[in-house]
Amino acid sequence: MIVVKYIGRLGNNLFQYCLGRILATELGFDLIAEPIEGFPNATSWKQSRDSHFFRKRVLLKGHRLDLAAMLADDRRRRITLKGFFQRYEYYRSYKKQIRRDWLGPEIPLQFPDDELTISIRAGDIWQKQTQRWIHPDYVALPFSFYEKILEQGNWNKVHVVSEDRDDPMAQKIANRYGAEVYSGSVLSDFNLLRSSSNVVLSVSTFSWWAAWLSSAKRVFAPCVGLFDPAVRPDVDLQVGDEDRYKYVAVDSFPVWEGSEEQRRLLLEM
Repeated sequence: MIVVKYIGRLGNNLFQYCLGRILATELGFDLIAEPIEGFPNATSWKQSRDSHFFRKRVLLKGHRLDLAAMLADDRRRRITLKGFFQRYEYYRSYKKQIRRDWLGPEIPLQFPDDELTISIRAGDIWQKQTQRWIHPDYVALPFSFYEKILEQGNWNKVHVVSEDRDDPMAQKIANRYGAEVYSGSVLSDFNLLRSSSNVVLSVSTFSWWAAWLSSAKRVFAPCVGLFDPAVRPDVDLQVGDEDRYKYVAVDSFPVWEGSEEQRRLLLEM
């Protein structure tokens, strides 16, 4: 039996569910997982007659695991997932099933090829907007990162998706490039990114999943913080097997604190 204990928000939950589904599929185990809103196929999955009692129990946490060894061990056991598991290598071989079946159906492109959609992370990365500890690897991006992409492309229209419509970076891009800012529900923002032809990621598993599940022609991704394996060797979300991904180096602060001073500096960097 595979039991998924969700941690975090939507982007984190999709990694956790998909790893559980991989283990259950390959081992022939039942999968116990709460449904994920907006993904009708991401639910529990019963395929065996196992009882709910297992003498051997395994708890998986963190990011790293030896997936090949896990799949080679066919002993009946209860495996509980209570980690983040953010390594693309686990999911690469299952991309068709994930996109089409487990987290499908696919969403058709909504915007033309000459339009750009930018994801800007807000909320939990800023001191004044969260009661949580500020994570040093979930960094905000400087204006120069967006400017480089905006100036290199001949974009007919620019869209910005942000949890906070009044985010200063979103508003600067809107004022400078005439971008339209969207801020709706979690699912509407996710699906807007997912239906875009060209997507710019924030350092966010939310935007990572929206782009990876999409049919976008180009995905511009920052190589910084959690998205830089040199910074976080236990995490590796770089998609190296798809030509549409374009990785952009980013200048960042030595220590990310999410302060108002850093927010002001990012607008000028």
